[in-house]
Amino acid sequence: PGMTASLKSPDKQAVLAERAEQLSRIPEATQQRETLGDIAVVSVGDQQYGVPAAAVAEVRQCPPVAPLPGLPPWIPGIVQVRGELLSVVDLARWFQVESTGEGRYVVILDGPKGLLGLLVEEVGGFRTLHADEIAQSLQDGVVRSGRPFAATTRDLLTVLDPERIFEHPELRTFERGEDPHPTEAPRRTG
Repeated sequence: PGMTASLKSPDKQAVLAERAEQLSRIPEATQQRETLGDIAVVSVGDQQYGVPAAAVAEVRQCPPVAPLPGLPPWIPGIVQVRGELLSVVDLARWFQVESTGEGRYVVILDGPKGLLGLLVEEVGGFRTLHADEIAQSLQDGVVRSGRPFAATTRDLLTVLDPERIFEHPELRTFERGEDPHPTEAPRRTG
């Protein structure tokens, strides 16, 4: 204050203009970041995964799983949610993660051919994912892994790719309203 008061009027105006310009700048830490979207953060064992929120229809406590024969070990069976049947994938078994317990929650994905459940142990909430959080050094390995991963963040959260999950050849989803046990034999054509 003492310095400003001792300046002549033109110098005072220049100092005040410079200060105003400095104060109006957005600090680098708060500048606009490129947003990739919101993700649901879930845990399996000591691993965290991000599920794009746009693909999540619902997150709920896991209903009883009805086992079905002939499925890979990472598909324990099906569940019924509000009259809809959906296959469930045990992420711990699929990704070979040492699990601390049973899947307590199911993250229900809404895909092009129906619903699919992902069994997880914990649900940590939702967060916004920014482009500067992606660990570029890990990106190539994630894509080449053959698993349905889209990216890994600097804090080692693996972001899942729902499209690649639904494309897996061993998964079976039920079309909306489809009866998994048709009473009528299929008709032959031709």
